[in-house]
Amino acid sequence: MEKMNKKFLLIFVLAVFISQNSFAQIPSYHQFYGSIKNQNDSLITRNLEIKAYINGTLAGSTTSNQGLYGYSELFFVLNGEDGQEIKFYINNILSKSYNFVSEGVTELNLIWP
Repeated sequence: MEKMNKKFLLIFVLAVFISQNSFAQIPSYHQFYGSIKNQNDSLITRNLEIKAYINGTLAGSTTSNQGLYGYSELFFVLNGEDGQEIKFYINNILSKSYNFVSEGVTELNLIWP
């Protein structure tokens, strides 16, 4: 009887472990990189804060480096659904919008006034 209880306990623990791990999800992501230029098409070399929002919720942020973002430090927008609009802000000023693509990698050059 004790041997049967140990088998049952082992099977129960394995079932719980497998069910918990099978429901763990990797968040959806869309990777972005590019440059930041002004309206005269000149690269802005000072460091700027970039934030991405989906439905008003912060979904990613990074800082530019010498007018570029997403190169030395990868930049991901997380937890979106295909087709959702992402709004990109530079120092709290709307720069551009782009639609989320799960597992996408996109060069998106931003404009800052």
